[in-house]
Amino acid sequence: STAGLYRADLAHTPKRSARSVGAGRGAAAAEAYEEAARRGETPPVAELARAVEAARTAIADLIG
Repeated sequence: STAGLYRADLAHTPKRSARSVGAGRGAAAAEAYEEAARRGETPPVAELARAVEAARTAIADLIG
C-alpha cells in the first residue's frame, strides 16, 4: 500500500502557482498528483517531474 507515502498538500502550491502563470500542463500534473495522493494511490510522479522541468526550461529561455 502507498497510503501515507505521498502527501497531497505538497502538490497544492505548485498547482496554484502554475495556474496563476498560465502553465496549464504543470497545473494539470500537480492536480493529478494531489488527487491520487488524496485517494491513497500512487501519484504520477514522473509526469509531474516532466511538467516541472518543461516549465523550468521555458522560464530559463524567457529570461536568457
